[in-house]
Amino acid sequence: MRELIGAYDSLVAKEPVGRAVVTQVWGSAPRGTGAVLLATPDGKMAGSVSGGCVENAVVEEIQAAIDSGNSKSLEYGVTHERAWEFGLSCGGTISLLVEPTVRPELLEAARRPEGSVVATIIDGDGRIGRSVVYRENGTHEPGSASAELAEQLAGGAADALASLTSRSETVSTADGQISVLYEVFPRRPTLLIFGGVHIATALTALAKPLGFRVVVADGREAFL
Repeated sequence: MRELIGAYDSLVAKEPVGRAVVTQVWGSAPRGTGAVLLATPDGKMAGSVSGGCVENAVVEEIQAAIDSGNSKSLEYGVTHERAWEFGLSCGGTISLLVEPTVRPELLEAARRPEGSVVATIIDGDGRIGRSVVYRENGTHEPGSASAELAEQLAGGAADALASLTSRSETVSTADGQISVLYEVFPRRPTLLIFGGVHIATALTALAKPLGFRVVVADGREAFL
């Protein structure tokens, strides 16, 4: 999601933006858990969830979510005669969460230089989309989830952040089992530049889309 912030800002300035995020992968798939696709009602898009295999179908699902205002879970895989229509030709299967908007807590986490994890319920008795934000300093913001659930998910969020890998897991709660996506936003790496020469300008242009925070030798944040 972090690499799509610039595209999101450009898109949302003109029309609503929904998103789809990969919540789980089985077998071979081009994109891993946490990969994001953004789309608008008129078909503009940014990012990908499968490397091109199912993007057209997912854009239609995002548009439907924007119209209805509801989130939903989807699954795509190889389906024999329809494999080249709405299936993954690589032989794997992916699950997705499609949402009508990009939630504020996700945008804040993507813009934040410090590391954090957004834990989102992706399946579980009408609670889809409820979330908790965990920061790398050990604090958390209950958000739309209950304080009890926030405490219960803290261990999984810490493990995900330590591994720097987004993942999903099933959690047993007092109200039954839920599926949770731990969406990881690692601490942004810093690139220190000594000397504002032409090479530094080129390095900055390369570093920005890779998520680096660029700082010149005197401590000023550069070109961002």
